[in-house]
Amino acid sequence: MEFERGLLDEVTARLPLPTGTRLTVREGDAAEVVAGLVSGVVTGLVSGLAAGPVPGAGEWAGSTDLVIDDLYRGITTPPHLTTAAWYADTSRLLAPGGVLV
Repeated sequence: MEFERGLLDEVTARLPLPTGTRLTVREGDAAEVVAGLVSGVVTGLVSGLAAGPVPGAGEWAGSTDLVIDDLYRGITTPPHLTTAAWYADTSRLLAPGGVLV
């Protein structure tokens, strides 16, 4: 999830990704996007690149290998992204062996 529009294009232009990398970024408030992915009601803009099919609504729970928790607005993390509920929802996205960083 990325709140800053256009950041994905800048990062992927500079970051060499291995062939076959499946990367999907949803733009919007992280809590709203994660709740939507977990519940299967996905909203917001989607940016990404994929060598194969990318999971759609309802297929995200338990499908993600890596979630990077880099949640800042200015120099602080919004309070709703520091709760046990936030981390519980985020962990529901992880596949077996998946990592939340």
